[in-house]
Amino acid sequence: MNAVVCSPGVDRSLFSFFIIFTVFVCGAFFLSVPNLAFAADSDGDGVEDFLDGCPQNFFKSEPGITGCGNAEPMVASRLDHSLALKADGTVWVWGRNDNNQLGLGDDINRTAPEQAPVVSNIVSVAAGRLFSLALASDGSLWAWGGNYYGQLGMGDNDNRLTPSKTPGLSDVAAIAGGGYHTLAATQSGEVWAMGRNEHGQLGFDGDNTNAPVQVAGLSNVKSVAGGEYFSLEPIAKPHSGCELIGV
Repeated sequence: MNAVVCSPGVDRSLFSFFIIFTVFVCGAFFLSVPNLAFAADSDGDGVEDFLDGCPQNFFKSEPGITGCGNAEPMVASRLDHSLALKADGTVWVWGRNDNNQLGLGDDINRTAPEQAPVVSNIVSVAAGRLFSLALASDGSLWAWGGNYYGQLGMGDNDNRLTPSKTPGLSDVAAIAGGGYHTLAATQSGEVWAMGRNEHGQLGFDGDNTNAPVQVAGLSNVKSVAGGEYFSLEPIAKPHSGCELIGV
């Protein structure tokens, strides 16, 4: 004998209301919080913007909230002078100073570290031959010291006794100082160069330049390095690591 099991009837109007209500509420939620829907991660630290305390901080030392505003301590040196970046974003200098490479407003050598009068939100430092560089968290470049070939990028060849902001550059992500030339990679992967170019170390044909010039043919560059008469730029290549380019 076949058994017939009867179940209570379902109120179709109530079911329809439930479906409409769910769609409306969920849609409104994702529209009001778009980062949840699309998982945006503006600074690429692996933490979605919705959960990130500083989603636009390109230089944070740790993912998410904990690294906000913190510099990664580092040191840099070239020839006879040194720089140190502390975790609080301050820069300390010592050594030879005959070309104002310490940025202290004079040409007196220092045998012990002194704080350089540069903006306090520095995230990276670099030393070139007789000059110094500092990168601020807002992407601006600060330079001081010898400027014979225009390596400070100020539009002239005058030394700078104290840190000065290099005009014409923004959203800088990495810096390097070479032998009388400077390199800067931007957050978008471009490379800009300035200073001495007698050996083609700026990556283009032409004379020395005392203002930043974009290096053609380079993209997706994440870091830069400057030698005495040459430059290097690792280029990020999707799914295949990176490629080292020398100029």
